[in-house]
Amino acid sequence: ELSQLTPSNGRFDSTGLNLGGAVHWRMKESGNRSLLAGLDFMMFTNESNIRHVREDVTSRGLSIVPSVKFMFDSGTGPRYSVDLGAGFYLVDIAEVDMLRFEDGWYSEDQLWEDTDFGGYAGVTIDFRSRKNGRRGGFFMATKIHYFDLGDVADEDPSLVSPPTLGSDAGSLSGPMFTLQFGSHLGHPWQ
Repeated sequence: ELSQLTPSNGRFDSTGLNLGGAVHWRMKESGNRSLLAGLDFMMFTNESNIRHVREDVTSRGLSIVPSVKFMFDSGTGPRYSVDLGAGFYLVDIAEVDMLRFEDGWYSEDQLWEDTDFGGYAGVTIDFRSRKNGRRGGFFMATKIHYFDLGDVADEDPSLVSPPTLGSDAGSLSGPMFTLQFGSHLGHPWQ
């Protein structure tokens, strides 16, 4: 967890923002139960008060995860699913100078990056529309992501003066908890 890291100066926020999407296809159906398989993707970010040269550093991440959903549908109320996935996670820590972006270019100093194979387990509550054969609606999901990205430190200390992350800011590993809200298209294959 980012907030557990101990960089040379400052801390990461314990909460962040994520934006993602998923597509799933019904693989098997039996009564009020369905097995769906598909792909989830998510981008996530956490701010900090860790000063680099011009700006505070930001942690950015990406996950691309093949997944399955075990869906339970009574036919009248919300649908529930148990969700499992395993795939690719990437996280970096960088200073992004957005003010320069307004001038037609931006500056980015990447301090650290790592990738890992990881996974998640979660639960989704899917509130289907009562119109159009229960297609469309919105959902709420919570997931616990597991990955181990190793030790966090300034990748090239000779380029960072004074140190930003330091020579050992700690280890970045899961769990990472996400709470997601959204809507879906509600095609028959969802």
